[in-house]
Amino acid sequence: MGTPITEANPLRLFVSHDWGDDHDYHRVFEFLEARDNFHYRNCSRPQDSRPPTAEARREALRAQIAGAEVVVLLAAHYAPNSEALEFMSVFAQAARKPVLVLRHFGIDLPVPAALQAGVSALLDWDARALVDAFRRYARGEDTTGWDVVEFTLD
Repeated sequence: MGTPITEANPLRLFVSHDWGDDHDYHRVFEFLEARDNFHYRNCSRPQDSRPPTAEARREALRAQIAGAEVVVLLAAHYAPNSEALEFMSVFAQAARKPVLVLRHFGIDLPVPAALQAGVSALLDWDARALVDAFRRYARGEDTTGWDVVEFTLD
């Protein structure tokens, strides 16, 4: 069993980006905020200025990924920037970081085979599934749990 995720020891995660504002990128954090008692630190920096050269962008991505415990790649980012997403995946795997791929949001499109290569898990957009995958792959936590649903019979 790994180290539990706490407020004092938050999970460090990197979410793929292309140096700009993106709905799916922000949606990941909306999903995480919907889960109680899940503490994380975002290591990705899409708000930084886009580095001018491809090598400078790769270096900036290496630095962001290096501080993360888990890497999340958004399938929606693949078509407009396949080279960068493949780089993020290969670098994260070489750094022995779990790579999780989130399928497209709201549409049923296949995830490219190149993006699936060597990843730890392919996930749907579900807050509980995301948090469980982060706990399992980044910290080795047991994620079996129960949801309690309360209702009254009239």
